This record gives sequence, structure tokens and C-alpha cells, in this order.
Amino acid sequence: MENDESYMLSADDVNGSFRVLDGKSEIPLIKVNVKVTGLVEESTIPLQVERIDAYQQMAEKEIEDRVLALVKKFQKNKVDPMGFGRRYRAMHPGKDNHWEEWLQAYPKAEFEVKAKVRLRGTGTIR
Repeated sequence: MENDESYMLSADDVNGSFRVLDGKSEIPLIKVNVKVTGLVEESTIPLQVERIDAYQQMAEKEIEDRVLALVKKFQKNKVDPMGFGRRYRAMHPGKDNHWEEWLQAYPKAEFEVKAKVRLRGTGTIR
């Protein structure tokens, strides 16, 4: 699709999950996965059912970019509404200083976002 071409996705089902991987590095890697199932509701151009894979990939890229920007904004503002720190603490039971470690690690954490979109159709009526 060209830059001036776009479509609106109506999401019927959205699921997300994440994992906090800290391994041997002092910088944790937070992997965020998002799954979306939906339908194209409107478009600036006529859509073709044969190109549904391309539309799904375009939606996946957009979602990955937006979710990455959102979690980085959380990180920059030192907030954790998704519960990354809670998950980190659950992974380190019995450690006295695990919360302090997380407070030091969170500002340096790296994120990897992966989206999977399944479009049930283009919304085109023929």
C-alpha cells in the first residue's frame, strides 16, 4: 500500500502476553506478544481479498510500532501499568533485594514486540 492508503481494522479479539527475560545480562529483555483477530471496516482505497496477507502484515507492523512506543513511554515515565516488575519479582522468590534490582534494571530494559493479525475479511461487499 502507498503512504496515502490506509484502512481501519475492527478488532473482534485482542490478546496480549509478555515475558521478562533477564538471563545473565543486567539488562532485561521484555518480549511482548499481541494477537488480533478482526475485519477491515473502511479503507481509503478498494481492497482485494487476494492481498489479505499483505494487509495483515501491514497491520502487524503498525501494531508492533504502536505497542513499542507505548511501553517505551511507560518506561520513560517510570510507570509500570502492565506489571513487568511484578512478573520480575515473581521470577526471583526469596531474594531480599529483587525490588531494588528491578528499579535499577527497568530504565535499561529492552523491548521486543511481536504482533500476529488475522483478518477475517476485507469488509468488501460485492
